[in-house]
Amino acid sequence: MKKDNLYNLTPDNLTAAMKIAGEHAYRARQISEWLYQKDVSDVGLMSNLPAALREKLLAGWSTDLPKAEEVKTGADGTEKWVLRLATNDRKTGKPHRIECVLMPSVDRYTLCVSSQVGCSLDCTFCATATMGFRRNLDPSEILGQVIHARKLLAEKRSRLSNIVFMGMGEPLLNFDNLCTALTNLTAKEAFGMSPTRITVSTSGVVTGLKELAERFQVGIAISLNAPTGALREEIMPKVACKYDLDSLLKAAKIVGQTRRKPVTFEYVLLAGVTDRTDQAKDLVKLLSGIRSKVNLIPFNPFQGSKFRRPEPQNVLKFQKVLWDASIPAYIRWSHGLDVSAACGQLAARG
Repeated sequence: MKKDNLYNLTPDNLTAAMKIAGEHAYRARQISEWLYQKDVSDVGLMSNLPAALREKLLAGWSTDLPKAEEVKTGADGTEKWVLRLATNDRKTGKPHRIECVLMPSVDRYTLCVSSQVGCSLDCTFCATATMGFRRNLDPSEILGQVIHARKLLAEKRSRLSNIVFMGMGEPLLNFDNLCTALTNLTAKEAFGMSPTRITVSTSGVVTGLKELAERFQVGIAISLNAPTGALREEIMPKVACKYDLDSLLKAAKIVGQTRRKPVTFEYVLLAGVTDRTDQAKDLVKLLSGIRSKVNLIPFNPFQGSKFRRPEPQNVLKFQKVLWDASIPAYIRWSHGLDVSAACGQLAARG
């Protein structure tokens, strides 16, 4: 029988597991300290645990994490890692692989993590969609990306500042595992990160969106990408047809009311498709009544795509329309474009 992974347990579940094993509750705190504060996954090195407990853990539990297979470093210092998982693809027999990206800036390091192997949503401007959907990531596989980043940054005498769920996959279609990962990222007994340093991006999956806003004070970003439902269904067929624009905006409004702060919308600018100034005006009308801000993402090309990146002047014109309407709009020029680490370019092959 496959062993469950200790990283798949929330602090409360770990405490319950220790009680079932006949151990004191404080043993859970000791284990968490090794796993999350000290980044030690080898049970044999957990020296303040009794030998009998270490034997129980080794016999009944796994602490395996994704293995780093390849790293590519961009001219701007962005690092893209290919991580190998313990499972194999049924069709090819090759190991499942995911990609995550560490992005440096002047005063911080941000890690872009994946939540699925591939993606099922077929958004036409995203390279991950070309992989198809393989499977959801376990919490341990999500957290393993963070642990890998923290260890490497510790060697550089730096630390991880922010986490964004903007890598491969749709986080809200892996909702339970996402919530476990967020619990461990923010719990003081585990990573202890401030939820304000974590952002979850969704392509517009309405199911789970309100629950996420209620349970966690993490940032939420909603990929809008078109000013009309018809165009959105054309470029994001699966998600936009299942969750129409009206229902998405209603859910976004509730999220904004729950948080009492602006809703973040992401908008990919595709040359000649979504970047016209008249479309910017339509976007202003669409967001009327919703306190919002917009992140404008010029398209990042990938092999086989039919789309092009807009000219810089068109990006600026689109942005100006929004600012003139008192909607904060920020241009997000992606990191790691030269090593295919930018937004929409992740497509680990396995």
